[in-house]
Amino acid sequence: PSLDSGHTEQPSNWTDYRFSVYLSAAAGGAIGLVFRYRDDNNYYRFSMSQFGMYRRLVKRVDGTWTVLWEDLQRGHLVGQTYSLTIETYGSRLIGYLDDVLLFSVVDFEFASGRLGFYCWRNTKAHFERLEVESLGAPPVLWQPGFATLAEVAVVDQGAKNGPSDWS
Repeated sequence: PSLDSGHTEQPSNWTDYRFSVYLSAAAGGAIGLVFRYRDDNNYYRFSMSQFGMYRRLVKRVDGTWTVLWEDLQRGHLVGQTYSLTIETYGSRLIGYLDDVLLFSVVDFEFASGRLGFYCWRNTKAHFERLEVESLGAPPVLWQPGFATLAEVAVVDQGAKNGPSDWS
């Protein structure tokens, strides 16, 4: 799936995708993204707030909120731009902020849906460069090119009792 200026509505059946966006706020209210959105009462949402000093992943099911992950020590800094990436693959939800892993949770509630921007008590939220990439096949975590394969070395020194047993 992809978004472009020629489409006014996204498909509602997006399943496995990675989306990235740059977001910032000139005020302290909440900013974030909504994903696997079905309607106003059923979706996932990642948000962060300077006022509330939180970063949080929640789901809303039939109007009821459940916190799936949260960090109550940090919010966002006013005026700072962040790179947010969220991957949805099957029941796995993974989030990165400035390329640092925030959360990796499993939840079976919503398998598909739309995505959108989110702000609360924040009239100065800014979003740019939204990119959506399909993860139609299982994501590859690391795959060296054939040209560099000869340069790759695996070092297995083990923990207490020597190297791992790979048999």
